[in-house]
Amino acid sequence: MADKKISELVSITGSATAADDFFVVVDTSGAVTHKISREELNNAIEQDVLENISITNLTSDLNTNGNDIKFGDNDKAIFGDAVGGDLQIYHDGSNSYINEQGTGNLKIIGSDISIEGSGETHATFVDDGAVTLYHNNAIKFATSAVGVSVTGDATVDQLNIDSVGAFGNFDSKATISTEAAFAGSDKDFRVKTTAGNVNHFFVQATTGNVGIGGSETTVFNGVGGDMKLVVLGNDSTTTVGNNSNSGIAVVNTNHTAGNVAGLHFARADTDYSPNYAGASIVAQFPEAQVTGQYPKGDLAFLTSTTTNSAPSEKMRILAAGGITFNGDTAAANALSDYEIGIWDPSFVSTGTQPTVSYSVQSGNYTKIGRLVTVNFGTNTSSVSGGSGELRISGLPFSIASGHYAGGRAGNMQNWSTSVDASIGGFVSGNQIILAKNNNVRITVSDLRTSNDSNQLWWTLSYPTDA
Repeated sequence: MADKKISELVSITGSATAADDFFVVVDTSGAVTHKISREELNNAIEQDVLENISITNLTSDLNTNGNDIKFGDNDKAIFGDAVGGDLQIYHDGSNSYINEQGTGNLKIIGSDISIEGSGETHATFVDDGAVTLYHNNAIKFATSAVGVSVTGDATVDQLNIDSVGAFGNFDSKATISTEAAFAGSDKDFRVKTTAGNVNHFFVQATTGNVGIGGSETTVFNGVGGDMKLVVLGNDSTTTVGNNSNSGIAVVNTNHTAGNVAGLHFARADTDYSPNYAGASIVAQFPEAQVTGQYPKGDLAFLTSTTTNSAPSEKMRILAAGGITFNGDTAAANALSDYEIGIWDPSFVSTGTQPTVSYSVQSGNYTKIGRLVTVNFGTNTSSVSGGSGELRISGLPFSIASGHYAGGRAGNMQNWSTSVDASIGGFVSGNQIILAKNNNVRITVSDLRTSNDSNQLWWTLSYPTDA
C-alpha cells in the first residue's frame, strides 16, 4: 500500500474493524507515529480514560456492551435529587446496603418475588397469592385467603385478639405455654374481653387450676381449698328451670333415640393411664330429637359395687317422674312420691253425727310412693248425741281401689265397758271402720261421754292410688 498522509486516510467506525486490525497513533508532537492493535487500544482506553471519566449529562442510554460497572468499597450508586440521594446502594467492605433515605417508600415490585440465600429460599411473595416465610428452606409461615398457617411452634409474649377470634382445628398438636400469658408477670393464662376486664377463662400457673367465668378457684366444702375446675356464674334467677347464667351443660350432638350425655367420676390408674370411672351421672334421652323441642330425659346414677367392676345403675329418675332402683326402668315400679304431713282424726258416724270435743286430736303421716303410714291419737273431753257405726275420719289419702289394710290399735283406754281391751279396724275410703275384738262393729254408744275418755293411739299403713 502506498504511503498516504493522515489527512488522506478514510474514516472508519468501530463496527468496520477486525480483531487483527492495527491502528496508527501519532504522539502529541506530531513527529512520531506508532501502530497499535485493536485489543491494545481497548485496554489503553479502559485504563487511562474510563477509570477517570466524569459524565455530567447523558443524552442517550449508557450501554456497557456486556461489561461491568464497578464500584469500590463505600462507593455508592446514588439515585434521586435529594442531598446525598434518595436511594443509595453500596458496600462498605463488610456489609452491603440498600439505603432508602429520601421521599416516599422503598418498593420492591414484581408478580413473583423470591428472596434467596446460598442454595435455599428465605421468602416468596406472589401476586394475588401467598406470602411464605422459610426456615432452613422449610415453610414455617404462609398467608392464605382465609388467614395464616404456621408450621411448628409459635411463641408469643402476649396475644391480643381485638375482634372476633377463634382457635380453629389443630392438625397436629397445640401447646400454649404459661410463659406466653395473656397478661401479667404471674404467668397465669387468661382469656378476657376488654368489657369489664373479666377473666372468662383462667389457668393458674402455679397449680394448673382452671376457672371459667372468673379467676377464683377456692371453694369451701368443709375445710376449703383450691379446686381443679371452678365455673363461676352470676344469675339472680330463683327458678330452677332457668339458670343459664350460672350453669354447666353437657351436650350430646347426636340425635338418636336412647343416646346419653354423662358426667363421670374417675381415678387415675397406678401408672396414670388410663383413668377408671367409679361413679357416673348419666342422662338418657329415650326419644329421637325433634327440632325446636325439649327432649324427654331420664337421669341415671351409677356406682361401682365392688373392686374391678364397671359402674352399674343403682338409681334412675324417670322422665315422667318417680325413682327406680338397680336398673329397673318400669314406670309401674317407680317410687313416685315422698311426702310428710299432719291430719286431724275425728269420730264420725254412719248415722246421726255425735258432738265431740277433744283434748287430744293429732295425726301425722308419711307417704313414700304409694304407701301411706298414718300415726294418730285421740282423747275426748265430752261426747253427746249421735247414733250409728263409729269411724275415724280424715285420713290424708284414700285407700287404693281393690286393696285392704287393717290392724289393731296400739293402745286404747277409757272406753265404755262394752268395748273389750282391744280395738281393731280396716280402711275404707279415707276412713277407718272400727270393730271390737269379736269383729263386732263399734257404735257411737260405745263412746264414753265423760272427760278424759276414748283414748286411742294407732299406727297403720295402707296403699293409695294418689
